[in-house]
Amino acid sequence: MYMKKVIIVDDEPWILSGLKKMVNFKAYGFEPITASSAMEALDYLKKHPLGVDLVITDINMPGMDGLELIKKIKEIRSDIEIVILSGYSEFEYARQGMRLGVNDYVLKPVNIDEMETLLSKINEKLDTFEMTYQPDFSVGSQYFALIGAFEALHNLARYGDN
Repeated sequence: MYMKKVIIVDDEPWILSGLKKMVNFKAYGFEPITASSAMEALDYLKKHPLGVDLVITDINMPGMDGLELIKKIKEIRSDIEIVILSGYSEFEYARQGMRLGVNDYVLKPVNIDEMETLLSKINEKLDTFEMTYQPDFSVGSQYFALIGAFEALHNLARYGDN
């Protein structure tokens, strides 16, 4: 079974370890990776741009905050799923996050049932996207159809409408 990767970003170590222990990420198809800062998460994502499916990030962190991290993540991969994790229930954070294409906003302390339901929905969304939009290039006819289309365009450009 293919495990999707989730990066959990929080500057508080007890939150990182608590989430990994309390939330059964693997049961919902995710392998958790932790980062104790936005820069650490960004470095990982730059090294593995296609290896991350979901980011769960705190907002209030020293250095680069979660909203800035989200902006930078979207520059690398606009399709990545993102959940904001915050101890603040301020509407402005949620609104800014939604503008950046965030999936959801979860308040600390985390409700485990709520988090697992959210993981299930995101996993289902990712699976649906993968099945719907990823072409199966193992089928030879698609490969040859692409070659044929390329050859036709090449001939049209070379010889015109003659």
